[in-house]
Parts: sequence; C-alpha cells; structure tokens
Amino acid sequence: MFFRSIVSVLALSGCAAHPQVSSSSAVQPTKQYELVDNVRERTVPVIMYGAPAPGSGKPLAVLSHGYGGLNSAYTFLASELVRRGYVVASIQHLEMPNDPPLARTGNLAELRRPVWQIGADNIGFVILEMRERGVADGSDVLLIGHSNGGDMSMLFATQRPDDVRAVFSLDHRRMPVPRTASPRICSARSSDFDADAGVFPSASESSAFGMVITEVPVAHKDMWDGASEEQKTRMLRVLSNCLDGL
Repeated sequence: MFFRSIVSVLALSGCAAHPQVSSSSAVQPTKQYELVDNVRERTVPVIMYGAPAPGSGKPLAVLSHGYGGLNSAYTFLASELVRRGYVVASIQHLEMPNDPPLARTGNLAELRRPVWQIGADNIGFVILEMRERGVADGSDVLLIGHSNGGDMSMLFATQRPDDVRAVFSLDHRRMPVPRTASPRICSARSSDFDADAGVFPSASESSAFGMVITEVPVAHKDMWDGASEEQKTRMLRVLSNCLDGL
C-alpha cells in the first residue's frame, strides 16, 4: 500500500497571492465504530473526529480513502473540517472475499462501477447510522474522497444529490462528475495525472455550475498526511474555496 512508504517532497514553486490557509495540527479521533450493515452483511469501520455527545449533532463530513489506503491517513483534512464545525466520519472501505476485483484495464468507468457502488452504499449506510445515533444533525452532507474514494463519492452525489451539500475529491480520475450546481462539485487535481475524458465538463461549463476545480503541485500518491506542510496547505486552500460561501 502506497501510504506505508516514505514519500518524497515535491519542489514547489511560488504561488499567487492568496489568503493563508494553515494545515492545522492533527486532530485526534474521538470515537471508533465497527459498524455492521446487516442487510449487506458488511462490516464498515469508521473513525470519528470531532464527534459531539449523542443528541447534539453537527454537520457531517464523510471521508473516503484511496484504493489500498487507510481511513486514518487524512487527519490534515479532518482537522480543518473539525475546525469548521463538522463531525467527520472517515470510512475504511474493506474488500470482502466476494467483492468484484478492481479492474486495471478496459473501460474503467464502467468496469469499476460495481466497486464504487459498494463504496457509495457504505457512505449512505454511515450517513444513516450517524443521524440515527444523533451524531450528525440531519443537514446535507459534505463528501470528501481521494482517488478511488473520490470516484465513490461522486457516484453517491450523482445518485443521491439531495443528501449532499458538496463533494470534494482529491484527484479522482474515472467517475464523471454530476453536471450540477447543487451539490457543489470541487476537486484538487494532481500535478502528474489527468482525469479521463468526460470526467469534468469544459471550463466554461464548470464556471457556470460554480465548480471549484484547481490543480495543485502535489503528486497523486502524495495527497494524504504524508504530503509536506506546504502541499497540505495548497490542498486545504482548494477545500476552503469549495466551502466558503456555501
């Protein structure tokens, strides 16, 4: 798994003037759940950050890791979201013995769809659980996902747009984004990969929908806690631009 290797720091060029956004010190988990979806016979582990006492729910953000990654690897995002008043549920998307494999060749947007659907169903299950437990306040949800987790999040937003306030991906590359202003569609794009054709609309369409799609000087594999402080700050700027004004 790439998250368990030591990653190199990219050489960063100077950036244009922009309000400073800090990658705040890491927040600590407040609770961990081993949720069980009895309908699908799946265990869905979740790390919670900023969880309030039951019955005093907050706006919910749901984090989905990249393929082969860990749900504990995005504390720089969780810290910023907790600072903004969210309770954060970071899902570990487990691979079960009967799950379809992640396709490596062919039409990936089609062949990976069953894997993304499992992830989207995990997201929906966690949202419902957090609301029933009084942790989430019932407002529309913020979704965040890295790579494959971003594909899952975009699929959920496509299928259940009324449940989503905004969806922010760290360099998802396969699942086409919903062409809509609500939920708001946002993405930090890596410096080393392009999204597949048709994933994003044209620049003019993106602007018309109010999408926030910004390239950052960070490699795809480095979009986690292993990034440098400057790289994390650059990613958080895109998140800030996404959330400000919602």
